[in-house]
Amino acid sequence: MSRSSNARVAPGRKRREPDPHSDTVREHVARCLRSLREKRGWAAAELAAKTGLSPAVLHSYESGLRPIGAGTLYELAAALETPIADFFDGLPPTAPSGEAKELLDSGEDLVELLLRIKDPVLLLRLSAFVRHLARGPNAR
Repeated sequence: MSRSSNARVAPGRKRREPDPHSDTVREHVARCLRSLREKRGWAAAELAAKTGLSPAVLHSYESGLRPIGAGTLYELAAALETPIADFFDGLPPTAPSGEAKELLDSGEDLVELLLRIKDPVLLLRLSAFVRHLARGPNAR
């Protein structure tokens, strides 16, 4: 399902672009939900009864037609006696973006450069210097 492109947005707020990965995550979680239920030998009606969901709503979750909210996912995990993380097993790890990625890249570059320095005295001095900088301007 896609959101309507002419949905209202509150004044002063920007329209959030849809995440291209959200459908694949929703489908993955849906497959995991069905698989976890089936591993326990439960019918859909049984899980629905344990969670207070209607069988139709549970079916829409298991089919990936409807996104599962965080609270509902928590209830489903509790009913299935499984950690919530099990619903996300097998998904690729999330990647840092923007400033975080630049910071990680520059940190990796710095480590690579430091590893090239063979003089132990220089490495100790650089280490002391970096510690001094990290303490901030008011540190002694």
